[in-house]
Amino acid sequence: MIQRPLFFSVLLLVLLLISCSNYIGNEDQYTSPKRWKATFQLQDRKVPIIFELDTVPLNIHGYRVIFIDGPSKNQKEIVKIMGDSLRVALDYFGKFQLKAIMQDHKIQGVFQSQKSMPPLEIPFTAYATNEPRFTPVAKPTYNNATGDWEFTFQADAASPNLDLYQKLHRLKLYQTDSTLVGRGYYNQGFEGIRTENGFVLSSFSQDQPVFFEATFFNGHEVSGTLYTYQEKISFQGRKKSNLESTKEESSTIMTTLWRLFKVYSDYPK
Repeated sequence: MIQRPLFFSVLLLVLLLISCSNYIGNEDQYTSPKRWKATFQLQDRKVPIIFELDTVPLNIHGYRVIFIDGPSKNQKEIVKIMGDSLRVALDYFGKFQLKAIMQDHKIQGVFQSQKSMPPLEIPFTAYATNEPRFTPVAKPTYNNATGDWEFTFQADAASPNLDLYQKLHRLKLYQTDSTLVGRGYYNQGFEGIRTENGFVLSSFSQDQPVFFEATFFNGHEVSGTLYTYQEKISFQGRKKSNLESTKEESSTIMTTLWRLFKVYSDYPK
């Protein structure tokens, strides 16, 4: 007979192991008919961002935009489409928005920031597609990016992005065969790939396009550049943890838990 205290002790252990997993899922659904891939021009880099555009009858404006960054979704409800004109409010204070024209299965417009005068505008183009966010390289670096990373940005006190850099100070990254996903503070999500000598990551989680470009100089340290709509800045990164776990390991734990539950449920009381 399986004793109840023993069963719940095993259950607690299994849940603890799951919570310690380094695995981070990816919310991007490549086959979704609502999926769009946008490319933003940040400084001299073209930065890919994924979002879904959907009709929502109960929404006051009838539409919704969801930006998808690895494990994170950033949902926007104030989406107005009038004729071929599209406007997406990115915050509640009217400081950030997308303004675009929709024609022939294409969206072309600007990311607009009212924080500067005159307003700063960053161009973007988007297409409905099932293409991956980044095109994988033929021979990615053998260095494994999975782990907890700490980044130091070379910013001075006059930088307009000090708050953002603080939020990006720590990231947890998980590497799969084809993608790299990440999670930071305040539900900041990232998706990227390994490159020949490092990795790249992009995000729209904090209502603006952001792009990491990193190069390994040993197995646990990188240097690189962070691109935002306001500036680009150098950084140093160090992997603070080399913990590894895989989706398969997490699945095995869940399978074991399910079998224990079935045995416990089926055993005659």
